[in-house]
Amino acid sequence: MPTVSPLTPAQQAVVDAECAVYPWWRRVLIAFDQFINVAVFGGLVGETISAHAGRLAVRNVWWAVRMCDALDLLESNHGSKACCGDLYRALLVVQAEESSGNLLTMAIRKAAK
Repeated sequence: MPTVSPLTPAQQAVVDAECAVYPWWRRVLIAFDQFINVAVFGGLVGETISAHAGRLAVRNVWWAVRMCDALDLLESNHGSKACCGDLYRALLVVQAEESSGNLLTMAIRKAAK
C-alpha cells in the first residue's frame, strides 16, 4: 500500500469540516508544528511537519516515507490529510484577506506599479 495516496472528495470534505471547528488550543499546536517544520525541517511557511512529510514521501524521500509510515499507525493516510488541512487553513487566510477590503489586491497593484 502506498505511503501517501490522494484523498477522495468525500475525504477532503471530512478534513475540511474538522479543520473548520478546531479549538484555539489545537490551532496553537498547529502553529507550533508549522514553526518546527520551518525551523528544523526547512519546510514551507504555513506547512505542518506531517504535510511536509506527505509531500516528500510522494518523491520517496526516505525520512518522509518513514514518518508517514509511523503516522499511519495513528491515522490512516495522515500525510494526505495533513496536506488537505494545510490547504484548507491557507484558503481561510485568503478568504480573510479578501474580506478585509482586498488589501492583498491593493498591495499587489501597488507593487506592480
